[in-house]
Amino acid sequence: MNLTLFMIEMRSYTKPIILWSVFLSIILAAQLILMDNLIDITLVYLSMIMLVAINLSLALYAIKAGSRSLIKEEAKGTIEYIYAQPISRSSIVFTKIITAVLSYAIILTIVGFVCLITYHLVILPSLSFEKLFAEIGNLFLCTFVIGLVFMAVGFMISALKSNNKHTSGTSLLIVSGTYIAGIISLLPNLRHPFLFGITFPSGLENLGYLSPFMMISSLFEITLSDTSIILNMVFSQIFINQDLYYAIDQTIAFIIIFCVCMISLSVCFIVYKNKDLKI
Repeated sequence: MNLTLFMIEMRSYTKPIILWSVFLSIILAAQLILMDNLIDITLVYLSMIMLVAINLSLALYAIKAGSRSLIKEEAKGTIEYIYAQPISRSSIVFTKIITAVLSYAIILTIVGFVCLITYHLVILPSLSFEKLFAEIGNLFLCTFVIGLVFMAVGFMISALKSNNKHTSGTSLLIVSGTYIAGIISLLPNLRHPFLFGITFPSGLENLGYLSPFMMISSLFEITLSDTSIILNMVFSQIFINQDLYYAIDQTIAFIIIFCVCMISLSVCFIVYKNKDLKI
């Protein structure tokens, strides 16, 4: 890893780190406090918020951080400075991966800390700090791994493309497509009264294997079975099984996630090493 490039990259992430951390922290804390004033929520309510909004937002940040990382100097015309340094292309890729992951980890740490304090001081002050830390930490660790998968895919995109054109669209398509696939995989788990007699084939559950959101949540064993009494009654009327990831085999999910990351990073290193760059 090149220290000079590392410092340059980290400076470029300063503004996104501040903006994303502040925005997500405010939104998450406000949502939790508002809902706590309406109903008695527990820790599992947080898993719902993470699934619906936070994981999706941070997945977009992660894949965009990766997809723009290796081509932004070419787009700006500043890549000559990097090649003026005694640094190999492999070291460039490695350094950029480290800085992107670190920026993502910083955002998650800040948002997670705000969430932890909100629960400890406002929502569940009776629960021990150690218990809160363990439960909330598991949720945010799950989010971190989801982001790593999308970031790996983003770096592959960055290596394959020669400019920033369409990278945002490609990133959005991948994240939204896999998220929608995960939501569709839940349809066979819906109770029939909410479907007006419509039934969905059980084969749709296999779409969960196209969604890192579902597969990684399954690996971390995140469910809705522990939620508050009111929400528990609601979800018991909607879903046949509140373990929304019950149809996903953890071994298969782990193999798919591992292969996606390894293939994406391997393609990234190989393609970038042999790529004709515009200087």
